[in-house]
Amino acid sequence: MKNLTTIYCLLLFTCLLLLGSCKGQTKTEKPFELPFVSQSKEANVADFAAIQFDKIEYNFGKVQAGASVKCSFKFTNTSTKPLIISEVAPQCGCTTTHFPKEPIAANGTGEITLELATKDQKGMIEKNARVVANIEGGLLFLFMKGEVISDELLGVPPGSPR
Repeated sequence: MKNLTTIYCLLLFTCLLLLGSCKGQTKTEKPFELPFVSQSKEANVADFAAIQFDKIEYNFGKVQAGASVKCSFKFTNTSTKPLIISEVAPQCGCTTTHFPKEPIAANGTGEITLELATKDQKGMIEKNARVVANIEGGLLFLFMKGEVISDELLGVPPGSPR
């Protein structure tokens, strides 16, 4: 019984020691910051490029499951600064992106292409891609939406060729 009490006291002392050693320490993580975005409250709009798209949403209507849906979003740099697109990140792995890696000159044009694989999709869907650039606010979103019709709804038996 004496050994059990000793072990209990050592265990309690170790726990208190560990808890006490962490007291007063705070986790100091750097907050997420977008590239190109000024953290200053006095950021000037003239410091950023500006981008104007022909559309930011594409409705592809109805497609059969397994089809690939592709859309190009054309844009113009409407500022006097070079436009730098640093990232186009799709919402999920079913969407791939293509975008210009080089700066777009003032009044220059370009396009961002999104391609959606509908293999494992069905029903109404909406996918987006986050565009990170040297624009005011640092980012914007492009959207693709529509309906993916499964083989069962088309009357095609599972496993049969289309």
